[in-house]
Amino acid sequence: MGAMTAKTGLSVLVMLLGWFQDGLAKLDHKDYQGAVLAFSTVISHPEAGPDLRRRALVFRAIAHLKKGERDKTMRDLAQVMGEVEEPEVRQRVFATLAKHGGDVKPFLPRETPKAAFERARKRGLAKDMPGFRKCLV
Repeated sequence: MGAMTAKTGLSVLVMLLGWFQDGLAKLDHKDYQGAVLAFSTVISHPEAGPDLRRRALVFRAIAHLKKGERDKTMRDLAQVMGEVEEPEVRQRVFATLAKHGGDVKPFLPRETPKAAFERARKRGLAKDMPGFRKCLV
């Protein structure tokens, strides 16, 4: 029974990786709709692991970007960024998006750390506790 489960699990993984590779090939051949469908299949499959699912989301976002669907691109990338906290993974996502011509500015902080600190400091000195707390979130 355990060997059968392992074989089934392995065959599902091979199938998922095949869809992922198919999506990459379609992306290379400028079949962006086909790429979206292949990556969507990986993303929605219940056996897809979190790492494979995140990678498929990033490449589906790139396919949407190439199709001119900026809102769908941003939705997929926002989902990835919401799930990932590791700086090196976030950096790879930014690099992949930039490599394919995407704009990473919407995902960058709107103000510098120095400006954010100064804003919080001023609210603290003014004893604006509700405003100060909002600066910390």
